[in-house]
Parts: sequence; structure tokens; C-alpha cells
Amino acid sequence: MRAYAGAGLNQAVYFMDGAEPAIMSGRNRDRSLGAAAELGAELRLSERMLLQADLRWVDLDGQAVLLRSDDGLVCADAVSLGISVGWHFR
Repeated sequence: MRAYAGAGLNQAVYFMDGAEPAIMSGRNRDRSLGAAAELGAELRLSERMLLQADLRWVDLDGQAVLLRSDDGLVCADAVSLGISVGWHFR
């Protein structure tokens, strides 16, 4: 098992509380730049398969309710938990 930690900067595009999200429009949209941190662990289950879990925190504006991502709009939350399964092909 390997543990890791990281810190850096996060840029977020968000919609403020009460604003109607218009994906194609620049109105009601704001940007923030702030601190980010991550703690995680990676567990090798076999020679090729691994399980990874991480906890991420980003400094978001308190009025942010929706974030724009590559996949669409997502709820704005400063803390997120991620779990993934990885496979090495070589």
C-alpha cells in the first residue's frame, strides 16, 4: 500500500446561488482560483490490478452552488471522495 498527499491550485467555473445556469452563456458565471489539497492511498490487489481512494478539498466561493465540468454541471462541494480501480496492461 502506498499513501500520498498533494497540494496546489484549483480553478473553478461556477454558478452562484439563485442564478439560472445557462451553459452556453457567460452570464451568471464566475471563476475562482484557490487552494487545493489531496490525501490518498493506493493498494495493489494483484500484479496488474490496484484500488485507489482519495479525499480532495478545494477552496470554493461560499455562494457557488453548481460547477461546470467537462461532463456538465455538478453540485459544488468543497470536499469529495474518489474510489477507483486501475489495471496495468504491462
